[in-house]
Amino acid sequence: MPTFIGDVHGWIDRLDAVLAQAEGEIVLLGDLIDRGPNVPEVLDRGLARCVLGNHEWMLTRVLGRGDASPNEDAFDAWVDGWGGDAVMAAFAVDSATGLKQRLGRHWPWLGELPWVLEGTAVGRKWVAIHAGFDHQRPFAEQLAEVRSGWDGPWSRTDDPRPQPLFSKRRVMVIPPDLPPDVCLISGHTPVIRPLITAQRIACDTTGGMPGRRLTGIIWPEERIISSA
Repeated sequence: MPTFIGDVHGWIDRLDAVLAQAEGEIVLLGDLIDRGPNVPEVLDRGLARCVLGNHEWMLTRVLGRGDASPNEDAFDAWVDGWGGDAVMAAFAVDSATGLKQRLGRHWPWLGELPWVLEGTAVGRKWVAIHAGFDHQRPFAEQLAEVRSGWDGPWSRTDDPRPQPLFSKRRVMVIPPDLPPDVCLISGHTPVIRPLITAQRIACDTTGGMPGRRLTGIIWPEERIISSA
């Protein structure tokens, strides 16, 4: 059975507290970075499965995927408006090029994070994505798009922010044609406590802010675990 963990945002104490209670496969719901003080330690955990969050998406855009050059204007906006200043402080760097170098082996990993993860537990299927799916389009069509990741329709559009990673309106949205044995799990949209139904789970209970508890969901038991 998997344990789904909400947005960590660079807080290692919260992550370690939840991991100590987790069971089975660990699935992180994106946004490992920004805001919190311990991004290097969070990345060093080397957890196997994580979906791309909008904060990782933004970082790859500003630093340049692969060997591309950083976008300095976008980089400044990330530092000032996305919590990137905490990442810069944690890595003790003062430039986009310096950060890309200090990220080391984590940089290729961040740039190749999947947009969606899927699995089966106790005869039920789960689909994990950072923000969620639209309620007005066929589920299978949307799933195919996010499976294609960086090569999907977002690479051919002027929309700068792909909605499966960014839309907070999708919290608890269930496409009408979602198969009854499938549960959608996401983070991204801060909630006071996890929202759980048979087909939809939202469990970002921190938003990366100080003084909040990180949450995990052991599924399909729907058992809630959290940091102190």
